[in-house]
Amino acid sequence: MSAISGLWHLDERPGAADLLDSMQDALKPFGPDRQGVWAGGTVALGSRLTLLLPEDVHDRQPLVGGGGRYVLVADLRLDNRPELVHALGIDARQAGAMADADMLLAAWERWQQHCPSRLIGNFAFALWDQAEHRLHLVRDQTGERPLFYHQSPNRIAFASMYHGLHALPDVQMAPDLGAVRAHAAFFADYRDRSYFAGIKRVMPGSHVEIDAAGTVRIERYWDLSQQRPQRRGSDAEHIEAFRDTLDRAVHDRLRAIGPIGCHLSSGYDSSAVAATAARMLAERGQRLTAYTAVPMADVPLQALPGQIIDESVIASATAAMYPNVDHILVGRDGRALGEDFEVAFQFWRQPLRNLCNRVWRTEIAQTMQARGERVLLNAIFGNLTISYNGREVLPEMVAAGQWRRLVQELRLLSRNEASVLRLLQSTFGPYVPPPVLNQIRRMTGRTSTSRGRYSPLSERAMAAILAEETEGRWEHMSDLTGQRYATRHSRIRLGLCQADIGAHNAFMLAAYGTDERDASRDMRLIELVLSLPPQMFIQNGQARWVYRQALAGRVSPQVMMPLSQKGQQSADWMYRLHRGRQAVNAVLERAQGNKVIEEMFDMPGLRLSAKAELDFSRAHLPEIRDPLRQRFLTGIANIDFLLRAGLGPTA
Repeated sequence: MSAISGLWHLDERPGAADLLDSMQDALKPFGPDRQGVWAGGTVALGSRLTLLLPEDVHDRQPLVGGGGRYVLVADLRLDNRPELVHALGIDARQAGAMADADMLLAAWERWQQHCPSRLIGNFAFALWDQAEHRLHLVRDQTGERPLFYHQSPNRIAFASMYHGLHALPDVQMAPDLGAVRAHAAFFADYRDRSYFAGIKRVMPGSHVEIDAAGTVRIERYWDLSQQRPQRRGSDAEHIEAFRDTLDRAVHDRLRAIGPIGCHLSSGYDSSAVAATAARMLAERGQRLTAYTAVPMADVPLQALPGQIIDESVIASATAAMYPNVDHILVGRDGRALGEDFEVAFQFWRQPLRNLCNRVWRTEIAQTMQARGERVLLNAIFGNLTISYNGREVLPEMVAAGQWRRLVQELRLLSRNEASVLRLLQSTFGPYVPPPVLNQIRRMTGRTSTSRGRYSPLSERAMAAILAEETEGRWEHMSDLTGQRYATRHSRIRLGLCQADIGAHNAFMLAAYGTDERDASRDMRLIELVLSLPPQMFIQNGQARWVYRQALAGRVSPQVMMPLSQKGQQSADWMYRLHRGRQAVNAVLERAQGNKVIEEMFDMPGLRLSAKAELDFSRAHLPEIRDPLRQRFLTGIANIDFLLRAGLGPTA
């Protein structure tokens, strides 16, 4: 992974390299092993490298190609190197001595603007075209590498992380209040806004082209808006395609220097990735460290019916299937909530989400750092790819008029997977107006799923952000369950927009030396899930049917639990809140009198939560859990960010 930066004086002033020095210095934590600069008077580009891939020893960025026409800096891991080598006609011996950036430059020389659509992997790059005086900024399809830019009347500047842009004297650190407000309301990322005023993000799957007049043109070279054609073939062929695609996604993320770790829970997705990686590493004579988060030691915990609050038993069963797996449990010592605020802002500069899970994610990274492991495999996006449950297939049947099959599947699913009420809600929910759906939930005694229930925003702020839906938001924003989506296409699209993970990946690398790689987010896997026929996901009353067929024998039988059995991460959250309560409540104290924060958030409600007595015996109940774990802690995280990002204690 690299950090890249650059700037272009549109008014043709020289000395761009002088300003680049400060940007490069600010980005050092994101690429400490090697740096390089290309200076062209009015334009300067820089790269900082962290050695992670075997081919990184050949990396000599910035690169110049096309007979001196192109200058490239890139943060990347190309997963389709073999296909590119073949398409570009590169000799195998030559390819062995090429860094991924060399391969990318060769691809651009061949295909120019059509190059990004030929790439598979995680990448963000900038290319300066000296002949046409154009700057190209590009990000990978699913946004796993970050890239931001700032435009002023006479200059364009870009950097992998905010730090590089804030190093410029005229780019002041000031939060984008609209973006933070959206984050606090659990809204998806909004267009190209970042969390800082004046700084835009290159959106995933996008190509930003800037000319000498400062005109910005944005092209989406990969998008889910186009319907994918359905694959044809037998069930057996589809199962084999699913298995092969998963294998390739995991295999390509094993390209690394040094030992590899992975997250392993009791769930479908991490189990599939861990088992697949273990099989492949065993063939190389290598070991895999599997990390499972467990609750604090010696604290009583309760669970709702079907909840698994200690996932180590099932995770251990999967790990035991592979002799080359070292299984490590993290979380027994009981780190407090709120310990990550300072380091998160230092290296990430975005508001934290889900403070309770942040605790064990940080502990895994710190344990890996102590063990000298750099790569962490995970499957965070797996619910929408690896173990996609096919719930949107049900409303697809309604739209297609497949009533006989629908009735049959609903009858069988109600026996195996979920209640009749929940299944009917998934089936017909997309076609029922939200107010009617919410009324039905109230009549049946179920809690609301509206963002208003979970968000710490004030009524005024919530009204303002709801009004923004008329300005171009495409997705339903009133339901957190996903039951308002009529197709898997719309559900997956929301998942990709829900959080831009690129900056988080850079943060984990800079703070803990951990390169997180999500095999479940592989674009080839996404494309496959969108193209498989519906019966591959729900068949004979079994959800996740293709998963069960493809991975039988690879993961523990205990993993193949019905939908009603679910791992409950961070079941000890209230004890960790108790340990960190002083630091957490101090955030509200620092915000006292801040007019912006007082207007944006329901501060009276948050202050009541800060003083509320903690009832540990009822921490698992939604009426206790949601106001504190969701609403209160979300408010704390966003307020802390605002205070650190420039509002200050008395703004």
